[in-house]
Amino acid sequence: MNMLLSIIIPAYNIENYIVECIDSVLKIKNIKYEVLVILGESTDNSNKIVEEYTLKNDNIFMCFQNARGLSNARNCGMEYAKGEYILFLDGDDYIDSNKLECAIKYLMDCKSDVLVSEYRKFYDFDDRYFISKQINDIKNNENIDIKIKKFLREKKCFWNVWRYIYRKDFLIKNKIRFKEGTYAEDLEYTTDIFLNTDNICFFNDYYYNYRLNRKNSLMNVPTKKRTIDTIGVIESNIRKLYNHNYKYKKLFYKQYAIEFILNLSGLYEINVDDREEVIRFLEEKENVLSIEKYYVAEYAHIFIKIFTLKCFAYIIFILKCIKRKLKGTLLNGIFKKIL
Repeated sequence: MNMLLSIIIPAYNIENYIVECIDSVLKIKNIKYEVLVILGESTDNSNKIVEEYTLKNDNIFMCFQNARGLSNARNCGMEYAKGEYILFLDGDDYIDSNKLECAIKYLMDCKSDVLVSEYRKFYDFDDRYFISKQINDIKNNENIDIKIKKFLREKKCFWNVWRYIYRKDFLIKNKIRFKEGTYAEDLEYTTDIFLNTDNICFFNDYYYNYRLNRKNSLMNVPTKKRTIDTIGVIESNIRKLYNHNYKYKKLFYKQYAIEFILNLSGLYEINVDDREEVIRFLEEKENVLSIEKYYVAEYAHIFIKIFTLKCFAYIIFILKCIKRKLKGTLLNGIFKKIL
């Protein structure tokens, strides 16, 4: 039996989560798969735990990448992957093995380059969870043009690479790799996926469980580099799409414009010493909001020109703080209607 699936797991300082992650994968029964754990320079017991798994399981392998970041870890995994299909799994998340097997079967039946699924997000310290609903309105008998338009019209994040399963030959043929040394790598990677294929199937269920509010996680803490990288990637992708003859580019633009605006809120969570430099960078990039016709982006652009970017960013920051206090139950609905 040929290797069907390669699961690539970057692991760095996640000793409290990596066992749950790998154990969830080991429940896969009906397909031939391998697990490639890409290790960084962890200061906890993550590497030791993974090593113990490799000694007990002949389909689990580890590779050291010397703290060169998440993108490098994923690219490293791709270099060694032997499976026909690729799945990226973060080491603090876990999968539902039965649903994953169903997704793989569906992908093979569809003969698609890429499968995209729903996902379940859950909180680390309470019982709350939410299941994305971006695919439930897509019908199997609809043509791909309608499916993609429906998917992209949902004003929700679509670029998380772990909700996709990729045919490896497709990635290699189109030289799709993660940009290294930057944040927001998922956004650029997924843009390249859509620009290179519309042979995509939509799986109306979830196999991926995405952990929120992990203790001691720095992933969602705004910094100068994170903000500059994220806005820079959004701006470059908007311009890439603007110059590309891509029929869905206006739908992409709406998604990226919203993400650009929401990321402005991070300005007031950045270290005060770095704030002025970030403001100058944002002021250089905000003209991208007027590159296409979209009322939210146009209003934001006009407001910034009249009242300054700093003022607009502060309003977005206040709304974000209110949303946190209300646990998102009210303002999420309001934002959805407005945006």
